[in-house]
Amino acid sequence: MTSARSGHTATLLADGTVLVAGGSDATGALSSAERYDPLTDTWSPAPLVVMPRIGHTATLLASGLVLVGGGANAASGTMELYDPFSVQSGRAPAIVSVTALLQSGDALIVHGTGFNPENDA
Repeated sequence: MTSARSGHTATLLADGTVLVAGGSDATGALSSAERYDPLTDTWSPAPLVVMPRIGHTATLLASGLVLVGGGANAASGTMELYDPFSVQSGRAPAIVSVTALLQSGDALIVHGTGFNPENDA
C-alpha cells in the first residue's frame, strides 16, 4: 500500500482487485483510495472519494459501482456512488452522486456524470 491507513474499507471488486478507500493516517481523515491486484501483488492509485472518511462502509453494487457512506467524522451524514475504474478507462473521476442528510432531516442528492478538472473548471 502506498499510503498507510487505519479505519478504511477494503472492497473486493468484480475484476478480482480490492479497493481500499478512506481511513486515516497521522494527518487525519483521508479521501485517497488505492486498488490492490493480488495476481500481480501491486497497488495502483484509484480516484479520490469526495469526503475524507474514517470508519465508513463501502458496498459493491451489481453495476460495479461502490456505494460509500457514513463515517465516524464529518462525512457521517453523506453517501457517494463511486466508480473505482474511472482512472483506468480514462473517464472523468469517480463520483456519480453524493447524498447528504441535512439538519432538517431532508436529504440533499447531487447527481452528475463526474468532474473532470480540465473540462469542468
